[in-house]
Amino acid sequence: AALCALRRRYPQIYTSSVKLQLDISSINITAKDFVVAMQKTIPASQRAVTSPGQALSTISKPLLENVLQRIMEVVQNVFPHAELAQKGENKSDFANHVSEPDLFY
Repeated sequence: AALCALRRRYPQIYTSSVKLQLDISSINITAKDFVVAMQKTIPASQRAVTSPGQALSTISKPLLENVLQRIMEVVQNVFPHAELAQKGENKSDFANHVSEPDLFY
């Protein structure tokens, strides 16, 4: 937000090659500066090189469902508190929830 306020007050700061005389007391950080800063923030995962990963084919999902079911059963045995968080759902419901198509990528 401070950098946004600085750029708003002194827009030439990043384009000038000469040293500028800045009046620090004239820079007021406002709520708008925070909003602009949040909009300009780019998650680290998006700043990095693009991922070579791709979505699994529709053929792969049925092949992996049984393996995922077994993994979820082991996880629930290791972390029994995860089952409490389900609030009444049974184990197969939990695995089916995790294996939704949008999570297979």
